[in-house]
Amino acid sequence: MSAEDNKALIKRYVDLVNKRQFDQLDSVLASNYSHHDPALPPEMQKGIEGHKLLVGMFVGGFPDLTGTIEGVIADESQVCARFSWKGTHSGELMGVAATGKTATINDMGMYRVENGRIVEGWVIFDAMGMMQQLGVGQG
Repeated sequence: MSAEDNKALIKRYVDLVNKRQFDQLDSVLASNYSHHDPALPPEMQKGIEGHKLLVGMFVGGFPDLTGTIEGVIADESQVCARFSWKGTHSGELMGVAATGKTATINDMGMYRVENGRIVEGWVIFDAMGMMQQLGVGQG
């Protein structure tokens, strides 16, 4: 795939999440998708179903969550993207009861693409910044 095709693949992923079309994630993720994020439990890091658990957790905590691609660089087999996700914390998230506060969550990911699907993702998100915006864990 071309760099432009791979950029479009990441855009489609964000569009699917924004539209809550999780049943179509298999159009962008390989069935053996592997998500690498040290902050997540192992069951959220393997396969499409694990990724649906991850996305569901964040949408459960932020039902109005909307993602924006802030920047993207790609070549024929990799994409590096910077995202912002904004929503109102009106559901439980990671054991934290709803605060009613709005937060913007920033993250960056490096994705490996094969045969038109995302096969692997290495993602780091600003968990501390999110918690600070929610007023959680501050001394």
